[in-house]
Amino acid sequence: MADLKSYNGIAVANISKINGTALSSLKSFNGLTISTGWNNISGASYDSKSKNVSSQASGAKSPFFNTDGTKMYVGAYEYVYQYSLSTAWDVSTASYDSKRYKHGNDTTCYGLYFKSDGTKMYILIFGNTQVYQYSLSTAWDVSTASYDSKSYNFGENIISLYFKSDGTKMYTYRPDNNAIYQYSLSTAWDVSTASYEKYKLTGYSYMSGITFGKSGEK
Repeated sequence: MADLKSYNGIAVANISKINGTALSSLKSFNGLTISTGWNNISGASYDSKSKNVSSQASGAKSPFFNTDGTKMYVGAYEYVYQYSLSTAWDVSTASYDSKRYKHGNDTTCYGLYFKSDGTKMYILIFGNTQVYQYSLSTAWDVSTASYDSKSYNFGENIISLYFKSDGTKMYTYRPDNNAIYQYSLSTAWDVSTASYEKYKLTGYSYMSGITFGKSGEK
């Protein structure tokens, strides 16, 4: 069954109800599947779960999770800290692994990203306009990280970082003009091969992060 893309000319992502019924409670409409999750966040609700990491990572920013939700990483000033989640994707079950990586910059990383197999890490440092690339000799273990001597200079302050799943595209958010910028990497996962392609104004003022749905359509 095909997915419902729009209703009365309005994209599903911008709809909360159809004929008075919450979209999140509908499975189909007029023979078309209604897929929530990535397609519609209007039904999102707070789980009343959190994790205070200030005892290790005071001023933490840029959380990142591994692919199965059992590891969490946060940046705080000159370090990246690693945590394990005893229940996948439940931040309240996170515990510090006593593992961290010192990237050597004095200011906090405003963007943190890992390659999907956990062997590469990318750190975006606010204030010096660059993203830095690292290799992890043991996947998902930040204590084994080493600098690849590869970076890319955006020329402007950037505060978020995202990669396409195959490592051939990189996306950033620039707060001074509220735009998302797209770059192409001629060698996958090698930021030194990045080149600017295009940008899109968001219409929102100062976002702190960006992400994409699995298909790249959201």
